[in-house]
Amino acid sequence: MTKAKRRRKRRNRRRRNREEEEEEEEEEEEEEGEEEEEEEEGEGEGEGEGEEEEEKEEDIVLSVFVTTIKRGHTPQRKRQPQKLLPACMQQQQQQRQQQQQQQQKQQQQQQQQQQQINSKNRRVETQQIAAYTLQCMQGR
Repeated sequence: MTKAKRRRKRRNRRRRNREEEEEEEEEEEEEEGEEEEEEEEGEGEGEGEGEEEEEKEEDIVLSVFVTTIKRGHTPQRKRQPQKLLPACMQQQQQQRQQQQQQQQKQQQQQQQQQQQINSKNRRVETQQIAAYTLQCMQGR
């Protein structure tokens, strides 16, 4: 990788991280504003304790998520584990791979044979040309 490409990637990565942090902060501010509104509305109605506990748990999870992002640990998408194929599917896949390998070998052999034939033909042509020029030079 060239230096410029690495620099570009680094710059883009930093920009993406910055944008993600800004989005998280905006979301956090919006949620805080909504919570304050709900609290103001809920004071007259009297919210249930279960809802308050759920909100606290959500806040904890969000704060942990935000702090990990601020530290630079962006959550990576988990790779999907390769699903194990049934035995018959694996056999078919192996057979296909073997067939492809055999076809490649055959193509290589054919190319080598063609190259050998071409080189022989070139030799014969040069011999014929040499013989003809010799005959011409001798005056026949």
